[in-house]
Amino acid sequence: MTELVSPSKVLTPLLLLAAISLAATVMGASSVSIIGVTLAGTILGLLMASRYYILLASRMVDDAKFKRLIPEYMVEGTWYEVKFAIDYKRSIPLLLEIHENTPPLVKVEPRLPRFNVIISNTSGSSFSYKVKLPIGRHCFGKTKIIIRDPLGIFRAERNIEIEPSCISAYPKTALLRLPSSLLSLATNRFGGLTKTRKKGVGTEYYDTREYRVGDEIKHIEWKATARTGKLMIKEFEMETANYVFLIGLLGREMMAGPLGKTVFEYTARSIGAISKYLLDKGDYVGLLTWQPRETNLVRLKRGKKHHYEILKTLGNLKWVTEEEPTVAAEVVDLLRKQIPTILPRDRVIVIVFASLVKDLWTDELIDFLFRVKMLKNDVIVIAPNPRFFEAEALSGLDAVIYKLKLIELVKETEAIRRKLLQKGVTVTEVGPRDYVETVLMQIEMMRQFMQGGSRG
Repeated sequence: MTELVSPSKVLTPLLLLAAISLAATVMGASSVSIIGVTLAGTILGLLMASRYYILLASRMVDDAKFKRLIPEYMVEGTWYEVKFAIDYKRSIPLLLEIHENTPPLVKVEPRLPRFNVIISNTSGSSFSYKVKLPIGRHCFGKTKIIIRDPLGIFRAERNIEIEPSCISAYPKTALLRLPSSLLSLATNRFGGLTKTRKKGVGTEYYDTREYRVGDEIKHIEWKATARTGKLMIKEFEMETANYVFLIGLLGREMMAGPLGKTVFEYTARSIGAISKYLLDKGDYVGLLTWQPRETNLVRLKRGKKHHYEILKTLGNLKWVTEEEPTVAAEVVDLLRKQIPTILPRDRVIVIVFASLVKDLWTDELIDFLFRVKMLKNDVIVIAPNPRFFEAEALSGLDAVIYKLKLIELVKETEAIRRKLLQKGVTVTEVGPRDYVETVLMQIEMMRQFMQGGSRG
C-alpha cells in the first residue's frame, strides 16, 4: 500500500510564493499581473505535474523486481556481501530511496544500509553492503521503498518484503585439539570404521577358542593346537559402526551469555564438531532439535557428506526470545512421537543437550529417558550451565565474586541431577572450556566398553 507524503520544507515555500503572486494580481498592479499569474500558474503546474508523476511512478514500481543475492553457504563470524538487485522494464525512470531493515543481531557495513538509485528500462540497478552473522537463522524486516519526484516536492512510501527474507549462518567447526586422555581412548584413526568388541569376521585378532563344526579351517591356530592338544581356532573383531543420536533442547535458557559466547552458540558449535568427529570415524549420526514451536530432524546416516545436512539444520536454528516460554509437555510429546520411529533396534548412544532448568526437566521427561535407556540404549545428558557462560563476560574482581556465587547457584540443579542419576541416566554439567572434550570422552568410554554394535 502506498502513502502519499508532502514534505513541508519544499512544498510550503512554493505555496507561499504562489499565494503572494496571486495576491499581487488581485491588488490590480498591472505591471505585476502578468508576472504573478505566470508565476502562480507555473508553480501550481509543477505541483500538479509532480503529484501526477508520483501517482504514476507508484504504479510503475509494482513492475520492478527487487531481489537480494546472498551466498548459499555462510559461516558465523565472517563478512559476506549482500547484493540488492532491481530489474525494471518500464520506460518512465524512477527515483528511489531504499532503506534495508536488517536483522537485529547482524552486524552491517555500512551501519545503516540506505541507498538512492535511479532505475530505467535501459539499465538495471544494484548496490551491495556487507553483513556478519552469528549462528542461526536471521530474518529481514520489510524494506522501505521511497519514491520521489525529480523536484523533491512529493514522495510516496511503501514497505515490501523481498526474497530471500531470511539468511542463515552455519557454526564454525574448528579442528579439534584432543587431549592425550581422549586420544588414548580413541580406538581407531580419524577415518574409516571403528572396531568395537564384537566378535565376527574381521581383521583384528579377538580371541582363541576350541574348534567347532562349521569353523573355517584357514583360521586354525596351529601353535595353540600343538600346545593344548586340542584343535584351536582364531576369532577376529568385526568392524562395526556405532549409532549416536544427538538431541538438542534449545529453549530460552540457552540464550544466556554474551553474543558470540552464548550457551546456544557453544552448543551448536559443539554438535557440529562432535558430529564431524563421529562421521569421520564411520559412525551413524542423527540430530533432533527442539525450540518453542519449531523442530528439526536429521535421521541417522553415515558418511562425510551427511555432515552438511547437520550443519544446515544448525544454521537454521532460531534465536529464542524471553517471551517464548519452555513448555515441557511440548518437548515430551515430540520425543514420544519421534524417538520410536528414529532409533534402530541396535544399541544407540543418545546424547541430550539441555540445561538443568525446572521448566524443562519434569518427571515425565526424566521417565521417558529412563524408558529409552531400558531399551538397551545408552543415555547421556550434557547440561551446559548458563552461569558458567555468563561468567565468561566478566573479568577481574567481578569474575571472582561471580564465580564464588556459582557455588550456591549450582545447588539449584542438584535435585534434577539426582533424579536423573536415580534413573541410571548419566548427567554431566559443562562450561565453555570443556564442552566438546567432555562429550567425546563420554562417547569413547562407552565405545570401549560397548559389547555390541551394528555391522558396517
